[in-house]
Amino acid sequence: MAHPTFWIVLAIGIAVADFAAPVHADLCVAQLILLPLLWRVLHRRSIPLVTSVMMLVTIVPGLIRTVTLAINGEDHDLSLQDLGQQVSRVLTVVALFTAGLFHTDLQRSRRRRLLLRRELQQRVRQRNTQIQRVNHALRSEIARREETQHLLNRSETNFQAVIDRMQLQVLRKDAAGVITYANETFSHQLGRNTADIVGCTDEDLYPAVIAATYRADDSRVMTTGQSVDHVEQHPTADGKTAYVQVFKAPEYDQAGQCTGIQVIFWDVTQKHRGEIALRNSEARKRALFNSAGDAVLLVDDQHRIVEANPSAESLFNRSASEMINGRLEQFATPWSSPAALTTTGLQEPAAAASDQE
Repeated sequence: MAHPTFWIVLAIGIAVADFAAPVHADLCVAQLILLPLLWRVLHRRSIPLVTSVMMLVTIVPGLIRTVTLAINGEDHDLSLQDLGQQVSRVLTVVALFTAGLFHTDLQRSRRRRLLLRRELQQRVRQRNTQIQRVNHALRSEIARREETQHLLNRSETNFQAVIDRMQLQVLRKDAAGVITYANETFSHQLGRNTADIVGCTDEDLYPAVIAATYRADDSRVMTTGQSVDHVEQHPTADGKTAYVQVFKAPEYDQAGQCTGIQVIFWDVTQKHRGEIALRNSEARKRALFNSAGDAVLLVDDQHRIVEANPSAESLFNRSASEMINGRLEQFATPWSSPAALTTTGLQEPAAAASDQE
């Protein structure tokens, strides 16, 4: 790229040639030929300076020529004629001035574009920074959720393993009574696959009477929001009747609406039958105790009466409530204790016979 001094010297050279040439030669127009060249090769910062110099050296030869004619006292009409012949010089100056204004406007537009570009780049950098922060936060959140999901999966696996080891039967139902989850133990007890059970209702799995009972319990739990924990009959896969301990609780969504029910139950057939047998045995013992013809008193290790049958009430002429918590010595005294007999007003048989004689 040429130095601006070269173009300034070249413009001055054209001006000297213009001054030396006749007026009608119009060598000043060569400045307009020079202008596109310097715009192409000069740096944009040097163009205003060179253009100003070109305007100045275009005006100076005409001014010098006019001043010289005036000093020499030539005819006024000749001066006007000379000025008329220099119209091309005036137009050249106007063209150079217009080109300078155009270049200035271009530079202003360019600076505005550069400013807008810098602002855009700054916004892009800021947005990139924000995106990087968001991406970092998203990666952290994804990692946290993956870790949480891993922990949940492990916890669910452990929970499922515990349930399977404890032989707990677990299932979930929605508000319509459709089974949405069933564990392997429940499926095995029914003799079906889990995939076949999910989507069924109680009516599809149990007899109508039992299904209606289960559905009524489910509706009561979902309506009241209170859990149920009781023993009920439960049919097995082989057609027999078993007893299970049932726990039912409502299930809610995030809005607090009841969406279904959770059921956990386990087999208590042997325990329940043992309790029934024990109650029957106690009932039989109670019947024998109450119907015995002999007086029977149950006494603890402190010789206090804890129970008395009706025959004991008749013998001692006391009600059971009066004798309970009383000491045995207050109601029954052995014959081998004369002092006790005297205290109670009773006598041995021999003494009684002697008195009668």
